[in-house]
Amino acid sequence: MPQKNLAATLIQMAEKNFSGIGIEKPRFEARILLAHVLGIKPLDLISDPNRNCSRKQMHQFESLVNQRARRVPISHLLGRREFWSLNFHITRDVLDPRPDSETIVAEALKRFPIKRDPLSVLDIGVGSGCLLLSVLHERPQARGLGTDVSQAAIDISGLNASRLGLADRAEFECTSWIRGIKTKFDLILCNPPYIARSEIELLEMEVRAYEPRLALDGGWDGLAAYRELMPKLYKILNRKGIVIFEIGLGQALDVISLAAEYGLRTLAQSRDLSGHIRCLVLGLENNEDK
Repeated sequence: MPQKNLAATLIQMAEKNFSGIGIEKPRFEARILLAHVLGIKPLDLISDPNRNCSRKQMHQFESLVNQRARRVPISHLLGRREFWSLNFHITRDVLDPRPDSETIVAEALKRFPIKRDPLSVLDIGVGSGCLLLSVLHERPQARGLGTDVSQAAIDISGLNASRLGLADRAEFECTSWIRGIKTKFDLILCNPPYIARSEIELLEMEVRAYEPRLALDGGWDGLAAYRELMPKLYKILNRKGIVIFEIGLGQALDVISLAAEYGLRTLAQSRDLSGHIRCLVLGLENNEDK
C-alpha cells in the first residue's frame, strides 16, 4: 500500500480530485501546490517523487487542494503569478496577470527598442503593476506612473515595485482613469475592463467569483472604458508617443473606430499566442510610424 505522506501519493490524489472537476492541468497544478508547501521547485518533485512530507505539510497541501477544488485561482493560493519572467504578488483585489497581456509588453519594447533611452510611461488601471513594471524592468532609464481607482490595487502595485527593485522609478496614484494627470507621456499602456456586463456570468468560476468585478465590467458592450479614455488621451500623449490598449475578442474594429473619432490612428495590431488580435498600438494623427 502506498504511503500517504509520499509526495507522489499526494500528487496522485490531488490529480484525481482536480481531474474529476475539470481542472485543465490537474497534475501540473497539484505539483505546483505541493512544491509551494514544501518550499521547493516543482521540478524537484519530478526528480524526487518519493520525497517524504510531514503531517503538517500534508494538512497544508490538503487545505490548498480543497480551496483549488472550489475554484480559488492558483495565483491566490500561492500569492503570486509569474508574468514576463517576473514574480508579482497577487490577491483578489487585482486582475490575475495573463500570458496574453504580455503582448502589450512585447509591443512596447518593440516600439522603444533602445534600452538606455529615457522613457516616460503611464499605465492606466495599473492593477498588480505587471505591465508598467515589466517595461521598467527592461528599460533601465524609463520612469513610470500607474493609476488605479482601487487603493488596494495601488498598494499591491507599490509592493511589487519594491519587491522588484523598481520603486525608485515607479509612482502610483489612486485616481479614476487619468483624472488629475497633467504630465505628457511617451508610452501609455492600458488593459481596461472589456467584458460585456451580460457575459461576466459566463466566465469561468476562477474569474467571475474571485477577480475584481471592477477590472472585468466593460459596460453593456464591453467598450465603456475606451469611450471614456479616447477623448482625453491627446492631452497626455507626447506628439510622437504611442498608446497600447489591450482589447477583447472581436473588438478591434470598434476600438479603432473610436480612436479615429478622437484623432488617434492605429499604427499596429498585435496578436497573442492564440492568433487573436490582443492589442492595438495608437498614435496621434501627426505621429509618424515608430
